[in-house]
Amino acid sequence: HVLQRSRLRAPSVELAADFDEVTVNGAPWSWFDGRTVFLPDEVGRYRIETRRFAAAAAPHVRLTGAPLRECRFDPVTKELTIVTASDGGRPAGLPWTAVVAGPPPSEVRNGEVVDAAQLHLPDAAAEAAAQRAGVLVRFRPGTTVVKFEGWSAAPGR
Repeated sequence: HVLQRSRLRAPSVELAADFDEVTVNGAPWSWFDGRTVFLPDEVGRYRIETRRFAAAAAPHVRLTGAPLRECRFDPVTKELTIVTASDGGRPAGLPWTAVVAGPPPSEVRNGEVVDAAQLHLPDAAAEAAAQRAGVLVRFRPGTTVVKFEGWSAAPGR
């Protein structure tokens, strides 16, 4: 149960076992990092189910401060769809960012991939860690679609 909105950090649940795929209330949900599943910052009751394929997870959001309402990856179209609510206290032109796991995106609609040179990381170790974490995507409120032409379904799916 999410009993109250935070507006500082999305509610999350740490699970006991590894997983590759998540559904929330029966719908695909692609906002997780390791064993942590992040939920919409909305009051409600959420049922989380996971599946393990013992293979690499499909592209998904690992980290964001955006108030995600939907976050789902479609393996047929190879698209990660991210839907954010508008935030009345946030300036309209201020974009959100997300760290997205998976291969480099081939296209981002309603956003862009942030060039690693713009991150101004302190050293090579920090650059390598950032590259392992995923790609940083900058996007505007509303619906953003991240396309992954280079992704193929994991074995066992």
